[in-house]
Amino acid sequence: MSHAYEKRMSSSFYRKLSDIHLAVADLCDYYNQGLIITRINVPRACRGEGHGSALLKEITDEADRTGTTLWLEIMPSDGLTYEQLRDWYIRNGFKDLGGIFRRRPNAKA
Repeated sequence: MSHAYEKRMSSSFYRKLSDIHLAVADLCDYYNQGLIITRINVPRACRGEGHGSALLKEITDEADRTGTTLWLEIMPSDGLTYEQLRDWYIRNGFKDLGGIFRRRPNAKA
């Protein structure tokens, strides 16, 4: 089944950080309600330099341009806590709906 937003919004994003490091994000359909971010990964050696924020901004900018609602569930890994990730997503416009987070597209974009 084809959804209008799938034709306009990418399902993978990446940023080359060095010859051996790549930050990646993947998204897929979320019950015909938008796209769910299934992974954002920045290698440990490259964290704290704004790469994850830049990657998430690229995703949210495209979601705003295409009118796509974004969803995610937080699954801490690799040294990051649920609280750190929750606070980061909230700072980036996601709303905690009780275990699932949603970000609606910015009407101004």
